[in-house]
Amino acid sequence: MKKIYLSCFFMLLLFSFTANAQTAGDYQSFANGNWNNSATWERFDGTSFVPAANAPANTDGIITIRNGHNVTVNSAVTADQVVVNAGGTLTQTADFTLANGAGDDLVVNGTYDLQANVLAGPGNVLLQAGSQMTISAASLKQLQNTAITNNGSINWQDGNIRFDAPNSTLINNGTFTISGNNTSFFNGGRLSITNNATFTKISTGTSNVTGILLFSNAGTLNCNGGNFVFGDGNAGGTFTNAGSLVFSTGTFSIGPGCIYNHNAGAAISGSGSFVNTGTANFNINQTFPSTISLSTTGNIAGAGDLIINSLLTIQGNITGGGLLNIKNSATWNSGLLTRNVLIDAGQTLTLTTGTEKQLQNATITNNGSINWQNGDIRFDAPNSTLINNGTFTIGANNATYFNGGRLNITNNGSFIKNTTGNSSLTGILLFSNAGTVNCNSGNLNFGEANAGGTFTNLTTGTVILNNGNFTNGATTTFNNNSGASIKGNGVFNFASVFNNNGIIAPGLSPGLLTINGPEPLSVNSNLQIEMLDGSGAGTGHDQLIRAGNITLAGTLTITQTGTVPNGTYTIISLTSGTVSGNFATTNLPVGYSVLINATNVQLVRSGALPLNLISFTGSKLNNDAMLQWKTANEINVKQFEVQRSENSFDFITVGSVAAGGNLYSFSDNNTFITKSVVFYRLKSIDADGKFTYSGIVKLSNQQSGQFSIFPNPVKDIITISGLKQSGTLMLFTTEGKLLQQQKVTTQSITMDLSGYAKGTYLLQYENEGARHTQKLIKR
Repeated sequence: MKKIYLSCFFMLLLFSFTANAQTAGDYQSFANGNWNNSATWERFDGTSFVPAANAPANTDGIITIRNGHNVTVNSAVTADQVVVNAGGTLTQTADFTLANGAGDDLVVNGTYDLQANVLAGPGNVLLQAGSQMTISAASLKQLQNTAITNNGSINWQDGNIRFDAPNSTLINNGTFTISGNNTSFFNGGRLSITNNATFTKISTGTSNVTGILLFSNAGTLNCNGGNFVFGDGNAGGTFTNAGSLVFSTGTFSIGPGCIYNHNAGAAISGSGSFVNTGTANFNINQTFPSTISLSTTGNIAGAGDLIINSLLTIQGNITGGGLLNIKNSATWNSGLLTRNVLIDAGQTLTLTTGTEKQLQNATITNNGSINWQNGDIRFDAPNSTLINNGTFTIGANNATYFNGGRLNITNNGSFIKNTTGNSSLTGILLFSNAGTVNCNSGNLNFGEANAGGTFTNLTTGTVILNNGNFTNGATTTFNNNSGASIKGNGVFNFASVFNNNGIIAPGLSPGLLTINGPEPLSVNSNLQIEMLDGSGAGTGHDQLIRAGNITLAGTLTITQTGTVPNGTYTIISLTSGTVSGNFATTNLPVGYSVLINATNVQLVRSGALPLNLISFTGSKLNNDAMLQWKTANEINVKQFEVQRSENSFDFITVGSVAAGGNLYSFSDNNTFITKSVVFYRLKSIDADGKFTYSGIVKLSNQQSGQFSIFPNPVKDIITISGLKQSGTLMLFTTEGKLLQQQKVTTQSITMDLSGYAKGTYLLQYENEGARHTQKLIKR
């Protein structure tokens, strides 16, 4: 009996709680049906639920859709405090307005299926954990002044979504899935999204998430398929990422006029494509893995470094204070680059399309390859820098140019021009070449009158023409420093300043090199000529060609690399102008001599030894200059002209001596009555009119200068006498190699030659600016 009473007590208590939870005017679903059909509902009368006389409205109490019931809004409804129980469904096909009453205005514990028309506020929607909202059917949906908080799941399956004014909001704390290929868009109103959990696109097509005012991602956005496009040019929008952007074959696109902020806490991973047509601000460092390609036709900015392990396409502006590190192939089609760039070894940056590229205040360090295929490059202020440690290839007939800014180039690698046309490197402030510049075709033009520029070929630098041309423009300077080389087959046209203290080496074993403009030789230059065979200039031996005067100076070095028959070979040829001056030093193989003519310089290769000027000395006797010289192998020599100069450059003939014998003397009488210092040289003239010059002897009022060698020829020890107790004695090979050097402190010195091979040597005495040389024979 007690058990019966106890059971009745609990049933009464439960009934009391149920009754107390309801208020008169509350509604609950009675069956499946349309919202505006009263038969769908029951109304609480204060004691129990009874059949409703009318459909519920926002002035009624709590409206509950119970488990197992599906209520459809098929005509306009305004409601408040709607609850969809677990297992219940609210389907919307007509306008549904939520009034902003007490508490939450639509609470979903079951299913909310939005198929068409307007979901309007000012009330809010709360999707509880375990609930779901489906956006289905192809009809247009509209959000207006609605706040949605999702703690369950939302699945956007079909149909476009329009945002009407005022703006709406979505806070996602659960799961938002895009499984269709549709579009959200602006219509006076915008949507702000805060994602704290998971936002996933799984459809394979394009989903346009536009009309978004602000997408704040602190959770995870998954691009698992197709293209997730954020924003467009009409409505703009900002995507701020402080969470994860994860790719699984999908694409994430920033629309034109939109902004992507990559902030602290943000990460990009997976496999897919990141496409920017708006502005992407990378405010922290970001490494793009090799599985995510980056393409930009908009702007990239921000202070963070970008490390790109994947394919990169640039067709917009890349700015900001961070580094752009290219670790894979990259293509630059257009746009402005103001960010420092590092190209890793083995990687390539290719400049394509005819659209102009711009550099501004950027430093590009190339350890891999840069391939300039198309498009001019403009330099905006401030200046930019290119450091090439790899390969820079010009495969286009385009130009760089000044636009308030300049470019400084340091080439430590290879700089190559391959195209047949004209490529202009103008707007260059300084080109410092420590590597190799190859002109393999066409014309490489450096500098122009408006912007000037300096090209400095450093000690380790080489400029090679391989059937290409190099032009140094007006108001520019070309410096060929000591140790640097200019060589090859082609034409150098210097329109302005050419300072040559280095090497000029025509040919590429061998060949023809033309140098026009300022004179190419100096006291420090070295003209190097290869003699290969007797097939002629360009194939058998090198030749320097020039339109204009040439003053011989510096060093001439001849190298024989093959079998060269006896004959005369033109190594310098002038198409206009005349030859003057002489080489200070000539390094010739045995059997060669130099002939200096009015319009060319020739090498004579003879089976017999050419004229051997063993010694040429001078001394002062009273007011007369006494000259002596000794020769050997006089073959075809007609006479010797004695020439005098007061400055060692401009010589006049003061007498001549007929050839015959091997010991000669000449007296230039009364020279020192009016002159304190004079210089003499011999012009050896052959019967056919060809000639060579001797070295220069300096005489002054304060010197006698003559010294003697005994014995000559010598076996071991020689004695040099007639010295002035000062100066230096130097022993050379006939090729100019210094073997021995002694300071002179007495009038007579001995020198031991026992350690040297048999042959001919040169002994030179230098004192008080005068230099005297005699040949000696070692037996």
